[in-house]
Amino acid sequence: MATAGCLKSRPLVGKSSHARAGRPSAPPSRPRLTTTTTATASAAARPLQPPLPTLYDVPVSNYCARVRYVLYSKGLVDGGLVALDKPSALGGGLQSPEYKALNPHAKMPLFHLASGTRLPVGSGSPQGDALYEADGIVRYILAKWPAIGPSFAPPTPEAGALSDLCIKVMDTYLFPHQGCMYKGGMEPGARAAGLAAIAGELEVLEGLLSGGPRVVGEAWTPADASLFPTLVFCEQILPKHFGWEGFWDKRPRLAAHYKHMSQADPAGKKVVEEIVGGLAAWEGAEGGGRWEALGIAGQVRDDPGAFRH
Repeated sequence: MATAGCLKSRPLVGKSSHARAGRPSAPPSRPRLTTTTTATASAAARPLQPPLPTLYDVPVSNYCARVRYVLYSKGLVDGGLVALDKPSALGGGLQSPEYKALNPHAKMPLFHLASGTRLPVGSGSPQGDALYEADGIVRYILAKWPAIGPSFAPPTPEAGALSDLCIKVMDTYLFPHQGCMYKGGMEPGARAAGLAAIAGELEVLEGLLSGGPRVVGEAWTPADASLFPTLVFCEQILPKHFGWEGFWDKRPRLAAHYKHMSQADPAGKKVVEEIVGGLAAWEGAEGGGRWEALGIAGQVRDDPGAFRH
């Protein structure tokens, strides 16, 4: 989700205070990427690969937050191994030829591989220089740096299966309805149906969670990165803008997971602060901004019961 109003200036790399022996130190400020023309018809301009692998994202995006959570947990940003930047730094933004050369779908997150590293795609294709889709990026990071920070490796095949199942439920069944929480241009009936679907999938996830502080008991798994950023959206938006009462009371296992991730996990706390800051920009000074401007608040006022769960 790209929203111009929520983009924030971000450093290219984090502090090097957590750098370990043998790690490369954070380099001086990275030069702005230039482009070179490719011979392929698929892209008019191909960005040069950066000296460090770079995640292009915005703080408010819950799907970008999945990747940031893993990077923060493993200390890869503070350790100077991965950089963060805004999409506008790559050719001007999501719709630029440079950005679309790497991700033809023009969406975030985008993980630009470091110079000298490529995916085994067809020769000359610029798409070999980058990864897109959050789950794939997360799995690449975990495979690339397994010994740095938590491995996120499930302790048993069954734990891994549960982690994968929760991610699949989130991506396949909940995410397609996420926009009904904040996008305009939807009829009231369609918005109400989308919110009902979200309520149903939250119930499914409530039944899948083990009841521990993480998705799979005490174990770190990729599902931890997947679920809780979207729970931030739900917790911040659904009670305030759609009148959902007792949000956590109805979902105690999700509540226990969210409490741990947002209060006891340092990387989780940081991600929550970033998302909440982006949502605050959507709210605006008057506290209703986006939802009033897009007519969502008016739909709720006209028929409040249709949107509550």
